Amino acid sequence: MDSDDNLLLKAIHSMKATAVVFRQPFIHSSFKHQGYLVNAQTSNIFADNFKKLRQEPTWNPAARFLIVIKILKEDELKKIFDVLLESHVFNSLLINATDEAQIYTYNPFDKYACGHYYSDVICYGECSQTKIDLYPNKLVTGLKNCSFRATAPHRAPFAINKDRLDKNTETYTLGTEQLVLHLLSEKEQFKVNYSYDYDNLKFSTISPNMTVSGPMKILTNNESDIIFGGIWLVASRSDAFTYLYGHLDFEDDLIIIVKRASLVAIWKTAFLGFQPTVWGLLVMTFLLYSVMMIRILGADDKFGVVMKLFKNLLANSVHIPTRSEVKGILIGWIWFSYLINSIYQSSLVSLTSHPAKEHQVHKIREIFVYKMKPCINPSMLIYIETEMNYILLWTG
Repeated sequence: MDSDDNLLLKAIHSMKATAVVFRQPFIHSSFKHQGYLVNAQTSNIFADNFKKLRQEPTWNPAARFLIVIKILKEDELKKIFDVLLESHVFNSLLINATDEAQIYTYNPFDKYACGHYYSDVICYGECSQTKIDLYPNKLVTGLKNCSFRATAPHRAPFAINKDRLDKNTETYTLGTEQLVLHLLSEKEQFKVNYSYDYDNLKFSTISPNMTVSGPMKILTNNESDIIFGGIWLVASRSDAFTYLYGHLDFEDDLIIIVKRASLVAIWKTAFLGFQPTVWGLLVMTFLLYSVMMIRILGADDKFGVVMKLFKNLLANSVHIPTRSEVKGILIGWIWFSYLINSIYQSSLVSLTSHPAKEHQVHKIREIFVYKMKPCINPSMLIYIETEMNYILLWTG
């Protein structure tokens, strides 16, 4: 954090052991680090600037931290490790930049502290004389005898609040994610205290500076240790929190639900036996036959001729004239009418088993064509807008 003294950086570069990215705390990194080397003048400067690292989407508290303080007093050690504990930084070393540099660390998992507090600061002695593993596994006792606060909504099947069930319910079944957490607690021998004060209708968003708004803010406020219950794991949340992933990982689908198409009006069913093209050809054929028969017969009652041809279409019998040329043409019309009538009735019968429905909207473009008005929860709109802005910010 102090750019005046680069001796430490030069020494590391000369060892050719690792690549170091040098930057000021207000310059955010675009990738996760495997380790942090923090160089500060005093403990106050460290405490004021360390929180800027936590505002990065690439912030990695699980990395190894080496903190070098030029002017460090022994009574300031607790202040520094309190900042690290609040930031969930456990793999850390603190060195005072003197000729006889001392190495300090802490273990918030010792004596079943479970990462919630630490008893004292550990001193490894002088840096030049230390030969032990400086980054040991601090989870010696694991999570045994630990107690964690878990918050979940009443949202079946993921989480079920027993108090919200009907009083006549005889059996109580854990939600799917409750059951997973319960099995983990039995395996690792820790306890879970459940709270159902969680509004799952409000969507939590994460701003680019890692500020949390919504129900998930209780994690950053240290009001709860675990949140579950069918929560989407999106890019910003995966950057802000540590998570166990499952069936809802990186859910990036937007499902639009529209009204199911209703049955067509009864009067329209009479016209569904044929396609519009077939109806058009049938009308043209009827008109041509009518004109042809009127001219051949030379009848004065033109309407009567047309009605007789129409009766044939309805499968009604008519008198056939004795003239051979008229008889041949009329018999052809009768056969045509019989086929059309049979096919039409078959189509109508099929509609009894598969009733016709209005057009079913199934494309996004049709939502605009039919001018459909969307019904979206306002909080969902805020959530989508925030996530899109977050993605655009980091993808350029």
